[in-house]
Amino acid sequence: MEREHKIKIFSLAIYFAAAGLIVVLLYFYVSRSHADYSPAHAWCDAAFVTGIIFASISFLSLVSKCGGFDMLSFAFKKIKSHFFRKENSFAHETYFDYTEKKSSARKPFNWQAFVTGLLLLGLSLALLALC
Repeated sequence: MEREHKIKIFSLAIYFAAAGLIVVLLYFYVSRSHADYSPAHAWCDAAFVTGIIFASISFLSLVSKCGGFDMLSFAFKKIKSHFFRKENSFAHETYFDYTEKKSSARKPFNWQAFVTGLLLLGLSLALLALC
């Protein structure tokens, strides 16, 4: 197997382990704070909250990869260049030039967190159907 493929599988396993730990901790918190909850309801709530967190992290990663935050970043850099005139090279840079420069430095989509979040949301819905 390629080294990159092994790293992806290892990171997916790390995400599953972290999600499992968060689910178990949330389960114990929910089951102790709400005595009238059944164990299935507590597991459902814990899996749902963790799934939303992991899916949101990956969604923000996707938006960032597609350049969704470039305009905000460019605006703040432009405002900064008006206050500090040391950056003469940035003063004449257009938004198009900025996005082209940033496109090579973007991080890849975090699909491991997305898969983990979707699986936990599916587990939550399955537990909800069983309750």
